This record gives sequence, C-alpha cells and structure tokens, in this order.
Amino acid sequence: IVFTGRIHPEKGLHVLVEATAILRREIPDLKLRLIGPSAIDRGGGGDEYVNKLKSLAGDAPVEFSPPIYDRAQLAKALQDATFYCYPTLAEQGEAQPVAPKEAMAAGLAPVVSDIPQFRDYLTAGANGEVFDHRQGNLAENLAGALRKLIADPTRAKAMGDEAARVAQRFGYEQVAAHYIADFRSLLAGARP
Repeated sequence: IVFTGRIHPEKGLHVLVEATAILRREIPDLKLRLIGPSAIDRGGGGDEYVNKLKSLAGDAPVEFSPPIYDRAQLAKALQDATFYCYPTLAEQGEAQPVAPKEAMAAGLAPVVSDIPQFRDYLTAGANGEVFDHRQGNLAENLAGALRKLIADPTRAKAMGDEAARVAQRFGYEQVAAHYIADFRSLLAGARP
C-alpha cells in the first residue's frame, strides 16, 4: 500500500497504519510506504507524529520516503505499488486532491475517505473504494475498503484500468484547456 502527500495527522495516516496492522493479520507480507514531507516547515506533522506512526506500526514494515517531485519518478513509485490509499480526515481542508488522481493515472484504484471532493472523479466500486471516516472504528472501516481490493486482484486490476481512463480527463493539458475555454467564455460575455 502506498500513500503520497504530507505526512500530517489531518491526512489520517495513523488510521492507515492501524488499518495496515489489521490487514497484516491476514496478509503478513503486506507493506506500507508513506511518501511525502514530514517536517513541520514542509507541511508535515513533524518528528513527534512520525514517531507516533512508528509506534502504531509496531513491528510492521512502514517505509517513510521523502517527497518525490520528479513526475517520472513519482509515476514509477506508483506503478511499483499494488494499492493506493489517501485517508484524509480534513473535511474542509482538501480543495481537490491531486495525489489520488496521480495514482489513478498510474492504474491504481485509490481507497479514499468519503469527502465530496473525490466524487468528481471517483465512483466507489467502479474506479476506487471509499471508506467511512466519520463514525465507527475508522481503522476497521479503512481495512474493510482496502480488503475489497486486496481480496480480488482481478477486480482491483479492472478498477485500476478504469481509474486510468478517468484520470485522462484530469491531466494538466485537459484541465488547462477547460480553464482557457471558461476564461474565453467569460471574456466573450463581458464585451459590450
């Protein structure tokens, strides 16, 4: 399982670490890789939060990797993963997260929190999975969503293929073209 983004409590990584520990009881060779900045001055939660994650992981292998800024290297890191998870707990703090779309472009069906921002491009059961991050045992909820993909590799692959198709609509060039069209429309309407 891989995550890309800031290593910060609002990203729900403690929930992901706990969910991974739950799943490791069934799948002992399951590994977790967290890619992103952890230093407070880089938007992360700092050493105290990283130490909390390490403590939660216990003897489970959790790899902390620095952020990857090169697009080709990030694509490679995502392609090397089998599963992707973005378990944000920030109801209002996520405008339109790019990281899950990058995972989708790499052919991964992301597992994400149930926040409205993801609904623009992710359909649960079709090109990703959603977990309830508001109530109940959040780690169990997340483990259940991840388990759906892990338990059925054929389904996970088909969902990843669909995710890649959907992600093509959100590439930089496509989004830029939409902005330009919107600006042209606004300017055309502003003329006397």
